[in-house]
Amino acid sequence: MALEMRERCEKCGGELGLGADAFACSYECTFCPACANGMSATCPNCAGELVRRPRRASATTTPRAVVRRLHEAWNTGDLAAVDEIYAEDFVGHFPPSSHLPDRRGREGAREGIRRAKAAFPDWHEAVEAMVTEGNTVVTRYTSTGTHLGEFRGLPGLAPTGRKITVPEISIYRVARGRVAEQWCLLDELGRLQQLGATVAP
Repeated sequence: MALEMRERCEKCGGELGLGADAFACSYECTFCPACANGMSATCPNCAGELVRRPRRASATTTPRAVVRRLHEAWNTGDLAAVDEIYAEDFVGHFPPSSHLPDRRGREGAREGIRRAKAAFPDWHEAVEAMVTEGNTVVTRYTSTGTHLGEFRGLPGLAPTGRKITVPEISIYRVARGRVAEQWCLLDELGRLQQLGATVAP
């Protein structure tokens, strides 16, 4: 599988052009030869083996890089990045209890980001694990945010100022350099309970 071409060594910060000799782990952490040798060819982040990165004449956008960019857009609320990240015919599958169970197209992706940031301005998705197989990328991440705006239009649930933590897992299908489909699993009930909502049995 093609590796993302990072331009700097993650340890010393030295430049690594496309044709530069470099070493990378399976998570794409990248180091110059001197740093890799100094670490006994073992990645300090994941303890995985560092192998020689292939040289290329041009940069390559990998599925991992696209999904990494997706999480960054949700963290920053960058709606302008949606066109670069999501396919025109994007389909998002979320739990039936979600405020937007089926998200379609780039506007569906924008609406998801918009709603999250309106209710939780500091919404942040911390990726804890990422696994790639071909064009499929799976991320396990923890989303956090402070409830400072309207959430789902629920009556009696004014902004609480509470900080919530939501574990999530998403599977992404990447096609032609953009996310074409997503399946997301999260604990909506737990999120509502953290906000103090009364949920009928």
